[in-house]
Amino acid sequence: KTVEILNRKTKPDAHIYVFTSWKVYPQFVNIINKYFEVRNILIWDKGNHGAGDLRYSWGNQYEMIIFATKGEKTLNKRRGDVITIPRLSSSNMIHPTQKPVELIKELLSVSAQKADVICDPFMGSGSTIKAAKEYGDLNFIGIEIDRMVFEKAKAFI
Repeated sequence: KTVEILNRKTKPDAHIYVFTSWKVYPQFVNIINKYFEVRNILIWDKGNHGAGDLRYSWGNQYEMIIFATKGEKTLNKRRGDVITIPRLSSSNMIHPTQKPVELIKELLSVSAQKADVICDPFMGSGSTIKAAKEYGDLNFIGIEIDRMVFEKAKAFI
């Protein structure tokens, strides 16, 4: 439902980024492809792996980012599809899936143009909104259903 709403509400030429894991990637791509054109899968190399399953799985050191477009919006610059920015240490996180502001700024540098509206429908920690504010000349909308998480995000932003 969220992707359908984003398609209706985004301007004719838009970019979207969806963070995902290998476990749900196929389902996400199928849903996104109904409304946007998936162009790339980006890899966020976090620099080290998380704890996770210590006995039976390799440590997850990356996160996948689905990059899709609506219309023909071009890139501000072309870069490689592996982004190496260290993950935040858990002691510095206010949300379990918090992304570094620097990572979001890198995505903005490729896609954002002056006065664009940046929307994060699952705001969590508020990293996307903070990055948009720091990037400058952007408008932003952050949506978070959990009131306590929203208040923490507001303080972080």
